Amino acid sequence: MSNSQEDMVSPTKGGGAGGRTKEFVSWVKKAFNKSPSPQKRRFLSLDSINSPPSKPLVFGVGLDELTLVSSHKVPFIVRKIVEHIEENGLTEQGLYRVNGNTRLINELKNTFDKIGDADFSSVDTATVGGLLKLWLRELPTPVIPDEVVPDFVEIQETNVGHTSPEHLAQLREAIHKLPKANFELLKYLI
Repeated sequence: MSNSQEDMVSPTKGGGAGGRTKEFVSWVKKAFNKSPSPQKRRFLSLDSINSPPSKPLVFGVGLDELTLVSSHKVPFIVRKIVEHIEENGLTEQGLYRVNGNTRLINELKNTFDKIGDADFSSVDTATVGGLLKLWLRELPTPVIPDEVVPDFVEIQETNVGHTSPEHLAQLREAIHKLPKANFELLKYLI
């Protein structure tokens, strides 16, 4: 083994590699001190493109967290899906009733979870609609949280068969009890 190879293997030999080790450790500490917060790092990390993320970017993530990292009130995935469907699928019957291609839905899900976006250019609208349904099912808390559901059920049961101004006022009041992110998503989807 040559002297230069020994220096690289043995940090104690001649002090050369030991000094480089200290410099490297110092450099690593400085790099980590300048890095973004863990939450932002998850969304910015290039490593997430090449390897599965430790935590998904989009699916199974709460509405509050998804809207926190964006200036928009509605998560990017929902806006992208709705725009695609409005451009390509409004004439299709049973768009959300028809199941899309499960394999493609899972591929799109994995792509969104790795890089936060996916290409819909060669994907049929039923599959894109299926992606939205999957995203909604995987939310940690439903769009209409369990604690508010009884209010909606009671309003519906007491006003079966007719719609009055009082009924609409009750619905408006119940809707405004939703968390802000849930309210904005529901408003966008309707």
